[in-house]
Amino acid sequence: MRKIVKTSEEYPEMGRNPEGGQVKLKFTTMLKTNSSQYRNNIYTYLLESIDGTEYQVKTDTPSEKMTFLLETFSKEFIHKNNQHLPIEKNLAEWLSGLPSVIDLPFYNGDILKLAKSLLETDNLSEDLEDIIIKNYYNHMALNLIRLCYRCVENSTAKLTRIAMNLPLTLVNH
Repeated sequence: MRKIVKTSEEYPEMGRNPEGGQVKLKFTTMLKTNSSQYRNNIYTYLLESIDGTEYQVKTDTPSEKMTFLLETFSKEFIHKNNQHLPIEKNLAEWLSGLPSVIDLPFYNGDILKLAKSLLETDNLSEDLEDIIIKNYYNHMALNLIRLCYRCVENSTAKLTRIAMNLPLTLVNH
């Protein structure tokens, strides 16, 4: 995605200098969220954010981290009243409650700093900042689910069991 950033003064009309000169424009780039580099950035960040130490759970490998996260999410959040909702929505809602198993930023400034890092850019428009903040927990939930499919054996069965509020321990490993 290309973004135009003015390097000279703001002018009332885009591209026109009242004194007759040209406006100097600088192009900046950022990663698209469907690029492999962005996915690598966010998956690495998410895996580094999951920690089972407080629960005395070994979380050394990506598979162990994701399994621990799913099991904790299932135990802490899924119940009869919300199991009919999409897992993405439930996971986003759980993440917004700041679970201790994953360390995600929650202040707007910190969220935008993380977004700039993951997108590998220094600048975000105000409109894009608003979109990032509005969709933050949904975006993280979606990427955690995608990461689960990459890291966890029998992930489809496990996610189905979570959605149905069934224990994960019955799934063969």
